[in-house]
Amino acid sequence: MPIYCHFFITSQVEHPSFVHALCRLKLAADNNCFINITTTMSSQQPDGAFPRLNAAMIKSGEYNNLIVSLVCRTINFDGVGAMLVECADGGKMNVSVDGDYVFSPGKVIEIMGHLLDENTLQHFISRQLGDEMALDVYNDMISQVYSNPKYKSLFNAIA
Repeated sequence: MPIYCHFFITSQVEHPSFVHALCRLKLAADNNCFINITTTMSSQQPDGAFPRLNAAMIKSGEYNNLIVSLVCRTINFDGVGAMLVECADGGKMNVSVDGDYVFSPGKVIEIMGHLLDENTLQHFISRQLGDEMALDVYNDMISQVYSNPKYKSLFNAIA
């Protein structure tokens, strides 16, 4: 039977990925343990509100130090901790993953993680979205609808 663990960190955490790694190490002995970590970042990002981004949005620097969602296609993995992905708009992004990350080349995935800077996303969790996912359509949605001020009220976090 799986064990669910939830950690809530209230201090100003500069790199929640560090805390995530510590928790994974502590609980690594139990293969049935699922870890859910909630952090309060210095930007006071609302819990559960994750901006959906493409490479151009990431390069703007506006979303640095936030937990974000990135839909992308996997390209390369060094087997140690660095993965290269192609974002929905065709831009490339480096993703820092654990060494035990199971890499599948050419798969469309959604990554939830901590955007450290304009070049690096720290992977927290990901899921495959299927080989038929139309990244161009997704990119149109986030660049023309999601970020359009006209529809801002539909995508804002509820306080």
